[in-house]
Amino acid sequence: MPVRIVSDESLPLEYFDVSMNNLNCYFSSVEGNIYEEDAASENNGNIDLIFYVEEQEGGFVYVFFAPILLNSEEFMGEGNIFGWGIVPTEFRSVEVSSDDFDGMNDFNLFQDIFDAGTPVKYVYDAPAGSHCTSLDGTIQEGAVIGFKGAYDCIGFIRINNLNPDGVIFDVKVQPS
Repeated sequence: MPVRIVSDESLPLEYFDVSMNNLNCYFSSVEGNIYEEDAASENNGNIDLIFYVEEQEGGFVYVFFAPILLNSEEFMGEGNIFGWGIVPTEFRSVEVSSDDFDGMNDFNLFQDIFDAGTPVKYVYDAPAGSHCTSLDGTIQEGAVIGFKGAYDCIGFIRINNLNPDGVIFDVKVQPS
């Protein structure tokens, strides 16, 4: 489970410092929990982000994707459907620098920043905005990615570190 940090108790803002390993990891921004596969299906309504890293020729590929894609053979591959994904998280690239992320303390602006973003590019045959990957340059150290997930909460991820073992990122999310 990540460490929950509220940067300023007077702000109605949730802040999480998250480390996810290279296994399929399931993150709930509403609760600040990381679930492993067995517990994830039991908490499917709260999970916004699924992450994995995979070694391919030429390096590692990092992917965040929406839980609803667990139901898609086009995305998961034939015979690999999990069937429990229900949250259609949308990812957007946003014009927020890593330094600007630190100053994002007014959740009332989150909707405007998210709306001004662009649904991320995608690979496979999945809907635009349903996942982001290092293949299209969305996931890289210092990048900030917007998302709208469970309970329509809007949040932002700052990628701090990518390595063969996983990802370390910060999350700021509107409280539910």
